[in-house]
Amino acid sequence: ADTRIFVHMADAVSEGLRTVLIRTVDTDVVVLAVADVVQTEVTELWIAFGTGAKFRHIPVHEIAASLGPDQSLALPMFHSYTGCDTVSSFGTIGKKTAWETWKTFEDVTPTFLALSRSPQSITEEHFAVLERFTVLLYDRTSSFCSINEARKDLFTKKGRTMYTIPPTRGALLQHANR
Repeated sequence: ADTRIFVHMADAVSEGLRTVLIRTVDTDVVVLAVADVVQTEVTELWIAFGTGAKFRHIPVHEIAASLGPDQSLALPMFHSYTGCDTVSSFGTIGKKTAWETWKTFEDVTPTFLALSRSPQSITEEHFAVLERFTVLLYDRTSSFCSINEARKDLFTKKGRTMYTIPPTRGALLQHANR
């Protein structure tokens, strides 16, 4: 249902509309809108978001402009990888932590972008970058590239509980495939 909104928007754009307003309470729609505004001829895309005292108008076109085209188009993959309606999130890692990690490890942007365009083709190279990104989600100072080595270090040397360490490499691969 989230993506169907953008089919209707594309139809409106094909008929000449250049300013669009979408009403939603779903952050998934906002994320998709940021990516979609880069790919369409919309000059202004607004999201009427939230309810009650939390209601606001979000200028999606301005967000996309500040992020740039690559990061805007990579945003849906980032969003799904770090947890969305259909993919679980990493234990104890929220969107804010994930966003800050993305800002410090921008090498993951081309991987998110490639997987946004072709999600079925996760290569070993892509997975290695995702693995390093995930290590950094749990310990931004870590020098490990292997998620299993990072797990061992966090559990044995840093005293983290099982609930606060990253998934195993096998589990991470399944997560990335989802």
